[in-house]
Amino acid sequence: MSVITGLATFGNGITGILNYWADVGVFSYVLPFLLIFAVVYGILSKIDLFGKQDQNKGVNAVIGVAVGLLALQFDYVPYFFSIIFPKLGVGISVLLTALILMGLFGGGTFTYIDKTDGNKVKLTAMGWTFFSIGTVIAVFVVMNSLQIFSLTGSGWWTEYGPGIITILIVGLLVALAIGGDKDKSSSGGSGSGSGGSS
Repeated sequence: MSVITGLATFGNGITGILNYWADVGVFSYVLPFLLIFAVVYGILSKIDLFGKQDQNKGVNAVIGVAVGLLALQFDYVPYFFSIIFPKLGVGISVLLTALILMGLFGGGTFTYIDKTDGNKVKLTAMGWTFFSIGTVIAVFVVMNSLQIFSLTGSGWWTEYGPGIITILIVGLLVALAIGGDKDKSSSGGSGSGSGGSS
């Protein structure tokens, strides 16, 4: 009967399909399990904790499945995922809007090659700006999502939250100043080098 009900939802469009998936636990259990399993398996495969990757794929898979299933047993993880990922989507939308506005009003580059430091790729002032914006958004999303565990909804966040935000803003300004100085020095060095060669 549930199969017939599921097939009937396809006639209701995307909304019916998503509601059906929510009812059968796809968003609450299947997707969180797959995400946790993939992350744990990927980390274990990368660090080769139990030897060579080819010899221990089964062990890594068993550990990934066990961690994924254990994480879902008390509904903390599904509930937390349902809070943090919608807010993450909002944060990504903010970054996307900033990127569109940057392209509209002149654009810019995020990295440059520092020839004086072994041709290392470094961030420009624009790169530091978006890195700082992303950091602030990440902190905001995580701290607001942790309110469900009464970690930031208590007096701790009320007392220290403004100070943390102030430190982040000061760090952003310092990063912009450092990035601007590096841009000027790199452009000045390249200009003097080209003048000497002529």
